[in-house]
Amino acid sequence: PIEVLFYGPYRQFSSRGEPGVQVDFLLHTKDKTVFVCEFKFSKNKLGTEVISEVQSKLDKIKLPVGGGFVPVLFHASGVTPEVTKSGFFGKIIEVTELLNIDC
Repeated sequence: PIEVLFYGPYRQFSSRGEPGVQVDFLLHTKDKTVFVCEFKFSKNKLGTEVISEVQSKLDKIKLPVGGGFVPVLFHASGVTPEVTKSGFFGKIIEVTELLNIDC
């Protein structure tokens, strides 16, 4: 089992010229892996702009020494093939499948 040090919404306030950042859900494990979860709900499929948006957030989060990020995307509208093929997200999760809901 994974030992979790922190989980929940995350906000890093700006200070000393460093920008702040808000993350929908962050899970930090004892092995220094930081899962950064972004929830996106749209009428249209999500395109590569979601990658830029999440990368911008990753660039602002203070990562533990020796740690690594795993970006995770939760969505309800689908993603374009470019998002899937990019390999940027460690996991792309369709919320309706997660909840076992037919829409």
